[in-house]
Amino acid sequence: MIKFKNLVVLLVVAAIALAGCATPTPTPTPTPIPRPTATPVPPTPVPTKEPVVLTVAGKEYGLSQLHALPQKHLESDGKAYDGVPLLELLHNAGVPATGTLVLVAADGYQAEVSLAKMDAQSLLAIGAENVLQTVIPGQGKGAWVKNLVKIEYKPEVAAEPVLAVAGKGFTLDELKALPAVKADVDGTAYTGVGLLDLLASAGIGGAEAITLQAADGYKAEVKVAQLTKDCMLAFGKNDALDAVLPGVSKGAWVRAVVAVNEVGGGTAILKVCGQPFSLDQLKALPVVAYDFDGKAYKGVGLLDLLKAAKAEGSTTITLLASDGYSADVAVKDLDNQSILNWVGTDVLDAMIPSQVKGKWVKGTVEIRCK
Repeated sequence: MIKFKNLVVLLVVAAIALAGCATPTPTPTPTPIPRPTATPVPPTPVPTKEPVVLTVAGKEYGLSQLHALPQKHLESDGKAYDGVPLLELLHNAGVPATGTLVLVAADGYQAEVSLAKMDAQSLLAIGAENVLQTVIPGQGKGAWVKNLVKIEYKPEVAAEPVLAVAGKGFTLDELKALPAVKADVDGTAYTGVGLLDLLASAGIGGAEAITLQAADGYKAEVKVAQLTKDCMLAFGKNDALDAVLPGVSKGAWVRAVVAVNEVGGGTAILKVCGQPFSLDQLKALPVVAYDFDGKAYKGVGLLDLLKAAKAEGSTTITLLASDGYSADVAVKDLDNQSILNWVGTDVLDAMIPSQVKGKWVKGTVEIRCK
């Protein structure tokens, strides 16, 4: 009986020992519950920019913008065109009413057209496959630019005088607007402006004699009584003005004439800030004389001229030569040695030691003030 109890106790102890050696059952890890996510917002679509088909004075146009402008149907040379009136397009782009257009094609071809030659019939045609073309009736086909991609604007530039008659400047267009004179002399045909008409336009029709001055300074004197209706300043090569004087010595046939003056001191030879000065008036002003770089100079002071013209308040002057050359000089840079130097009897060369020689304008006929 005792043995049986001992056996039971032994079995219990063994069972306890075995239970202590067994691997404990792991505690299960709870499965994480995901947080609810927000519904993703789709990205805002970026609108596709319409391709630029034409640039006008810096403003870009797509086809839809061109079609939104007033439209016009035009028939020219037996062909039909539809598109935008050019004047409407230019107005929309803010282009001024005067100046020049540069029409540029996709292949680089360019044509210039004056705005003065545009009218209601001028068209930007939109053709097959949306090809752009200028249609400008009355203009040469060189201005009918196909595959147009750009219209550039060039502002109107004031024309410079090419001739001074008794101090009055004439541009080339002004000369060509005067009555034309044509004559055949020694087998050569000439076209130009009559000298008698020029003298009358400048108010010296009653002069006894005139001098014709060339761009190189050469001069010739002619009696007005010798002039006939065929005597002219002919339009020569590169629009130079050549004196053609039938019946007068060839020594007076001055080439490249830039100035015509009345002989004597009463005619204006210089204009300062709009005020004319005759030879006698200039010589009545204080004389300035000095030596510079071994040369002697003698003339009238620029500051004295501004004072005489009542333009002392000017900040900048423009010295204009008889051949059209000009240079700007700040008034503050002028001093007592800044003069118009006498060269011969009535030619004035600007002499300004403090400035570069590009501003020493030879043959000065006008001083403009700002």
